[in-house]
Amino acid sequence: DKPKQGMWMNDIFIDVSSSGSVAAYRLPPNTGGDAVGLWNNNYNTSLRLVEVNEQYIYLLDLDSERIIVVDTRLGTSLQSKPLLWPGKNVEMTNNNFIVQSANKLFVVPR
Repeated sequence: DKPKQGMWMNDIFIDVSSSGSVAAYRLPPNTGGDAVGLWNNNYNTSLRLVEVNEQYIYLLDLDSERIIVVDTRLGTSLQSKPLLWPGKNVEMTNNNFIVQSANKLFVVPR
């Protein structure tokens, strides 16, 4: 699977495929060793990576227009927040989702 989107957080790389697969890999620092797979989930939907921090991964489910929150270390899906309108652009600012749709701009609390 070719990675489409990814982000480093400390020594963990989060790989998000647009086809719905999300995986986390740990690269031990200063060892020169191979990456170790921590977990892998397939959501079977089109995804876009919104944000990653030490605790959570925020994904935009493009098919059902919802935000999925995943535990960074365990890969467990914690919650899902539906969007009011289809989002063209989603960003995180000040712990809120800023969603731009075709003709609306709205904020969804984290």
